[in-house]
Amino acid sequence: DLLVQEERKQYTEDDFTILETIARSTSGIVSKAKHKTTGKIVILKEKTHSEMGKNKSVLHEVKILEQINHQNVVKCSGWFWKRG
Repeated sequence: DLLVQEERKQYTEDDFTILETIARSTSGIVSKAKHKTTGKIVILKEKTHSEMGKNKSVLHEVKILEQINHQNVVKCSGWFWKRG
């Protein structure tokens, strides 16, 4: 994880530097990014507003992804709401 459980906070887009766009579709953008504090390379999944549905469904997806530990699935270490 980016941060140990006790240090986990809600991230902001300012916590990351986007390194490259990996994929772009009508449902959103997947980018490779670097966490500014830890230097850890992460994947950011940005969903378009129309694809997000209710906030509850987005948080449900995050909760499931945080629990998955599989070599073929990118580990979800947290989330943030993008401003604007």
